[in-house]
This record gives sequence, C-alpha cells and structure tokens, in this order.
Amino acid sequence: MKTIQELMSDQCQTCLKHESVEMICERMRAEGLNSLIVLDTRNAVVGTVAYLDACLASLSLDKLQSDIKVSEIMSSHTFTVSTHDNETLALNLMRQFQTNVLPVVDQENRLKGTIRFMTLARRVISFKRRFNISLKKPFQTELA
Repeated sequence: MKTIQELMSDQCQTCLKHESVEMICERMRAEGLNSLIVLDTRNAVVGTVAYLDACLASLSLDKLQSDIKVSEIMSSHTFTVSTHDNETLALNLMRQFQTNVLPVVDQENRLKGTIRFMTLARRVISFKRRFNISLKKPFQTELA
C-alpha cells in the first residue's frame, strides 16, 4: 500500500480567499475547471469553490461578481489528507463525501498537492487485473 505522498500530484488549481468571484470565474472558464482549492495568505487550505457556485453567486447575493470575494461563497467543509496517509483512507473519504479530488496538506494545513480519484481507481484496476480478481461487484444479478 502506498502513501499519499507517493501518489499525489503537485499540480494544484487554487485561488486565494480574498480574490473576486469575477476573476476566478474568468480563470475557471478559460481553463475548463470545475473547482478550485481556496487558500489563505499562509498557503493553508481553507475551503473549495465550485464553478457553478461562483457563476451563480451574483444572483444569490444580489451583488456584482466583482464585488463578491471567494470567502463569501466558498465551502469551508473541505476534507483533506496528509502526505503520510494511505490510499485506502483517501478512497474511503472520496466515496463517503462524493468528491473526486482531495487536497494533500502538511502538518500546518499548507497545501502540498492533490490526490485524484482516477489515480486511485487505476491502481485498484491494475491490482485486480494482476491478481485476476473480477472487476464486477460480488453477487451482481441482472434484473428481469
């Protein structure tokens, strides 16, 4: 079993909590991003912001996008993993909280990278193929 540090990517899509929603919407649209990890000035993870939430922020808050800060719309309920955690913990968190990406943080909650569901899923598939384990769910039945 590998640690998160062995599997993580240091390619992170981030923004700062004091940035304007207008700026991050432009960036997310241009780069085709679904979400961003929100950081404070110490590079610590403080939340996430989804593209849809950013786009709809001006409607829900009745303000211009340029007047709305990321901190006003971000989700502060962000689940993270440590570089020393293992892949099983990451998979369980992703399944439980229905997310495809987890920020990887150090002891001070500073961002070190991300771990993606696809990275972990490829490892599971490779493992099952190597040991000739069925990829189908056990006791799977067809409906009549």
